[in-house]
Amino acid sequence: MQRLTQRTEEKTVQKAPGVQDEQILERLARYEDMHEQIRQQLARTTAHIEELKRNGKEKTATHRQLLGEKLQVLHFLSYFDAHGL
Repeated sequence: MQRLTQRTEEKTVQKAPGVQDEQILERLARYEDMHEQIRQQLARTTAHIEELKRNGKEKTATHRQLLGEKLQVLHFLSYFDAHGL
């Protein structure tokens, strides 16, 4: 990944040399879109798991697969949370 920003020795953030504001805004927008999609996927997966539970299908392969998917998404989101994102 090409960094569009850089940290100074004083721990402030500045644009990397040759980077335009539009590039930074576009990257930020793509990140926000991705973050939103991941949160939506978590909500859909959780709802599907709850539906299977209500129908007494906790022992099915689908239920187990969805639990694994939910754990992966939660793990992924934990990285964002750890950085205040």
